[in-house]
Amino acid sequence: MRIATRILVAIVLAVIGIGPQLGAQTMRTVAGNRQIGSQTELDVTVEFAAGRLTIGRDETGMLYRAKVVYDEEQFEPLLDYSAADHTLRVGVDGIRGTHGKDHDGKQELRLDVTPKVPVTFDIKFGAAKADLDLGGLNLRRAEVNTGATDATVRFSTPTTGRCDELTFHVGAAQFKTETLGNSRCQHLEFMGGVGGLTLDFSGDWGGVTRPTADISVGLGSLTLRLPRNVGVQIDISGVFSSFDRSGMIKRDGAYFSPNYDTATTKLVLNVKSALGSVDVAWR
Repeated sequence: MRIATRILVAIVLAVIGIGPQLGAQTMRTVAGNRQIGSQTELDVTVEFAAGRLTIGRDETGMLYRAKVVYDEEQFEPLLDYSAADHTLRVGVDGIRGTHGKDHDGKQELRLDVTPKVPVTFDIKFGAAKADLDLGGLNLRRAEVNTGATDATVRFSTPTTGRCDELTFHVGAAQFKTETLGNSRCQHLEFMGGVGGLTLDFSGDWGGVTRPTADISVGLGSLTLRLPRNVGVQIDISGVFSSFDRSGMIKRDGAYFSPNYDTATTKLVLNVKSALGSVDVAWR
């Protein structure tokens, strides 16, 4: 009778969620920040294996603020600042072969960076949902490498300083950018694998009058969102790919917007596509 009672109690506890949970996550949080001092630059490396990643601008006067929520049974946190060379390494690293798990979105990284110090980014993330807003930062350079992900990279406001290059290496993903013109980067390089990809070149290019982009995509769809106030030239090549050249004029083997010759800012896109589609959408 006692055995039967114990079994009944165990069943009831399991049903209402009080009993032991096999494989339950043990979530932990680490956080850190640093005051702005004599730093003349900040070099940020983000390594985020899985979860939800958010990057933005700090408005509190700190050099950076970071918060990492992680599953201590499967991951270990990264949060290391070196005052000697002004470098910040932040994120989570997978252990026991867990790089591909997303942990139901419970694992997360939030990083905010000052707009007052020139910054470079080296961002790597895997099975993550990412929302990166680099707008308003004193951006020098950024490189973003993604795995199987759903990601948005935006520039909500124009950057300051001089940005030389913006690089994206995207795997199997739903990936989009917003208002790349606000990045004010001289050159963009984009390599995409499989998925739905959107590159939005609208925004305020400022003093950058001839931005260029080298774009290579594999199996998937690429949408180019182009601003009507910028002259656009597209050189495209591909194998079994389609190109919707809506609103473009072909001449000398390339495609031009009607205002290309008179526009102050001229955007030149070199596009290579294999087994995919390239569409143009005007803004």
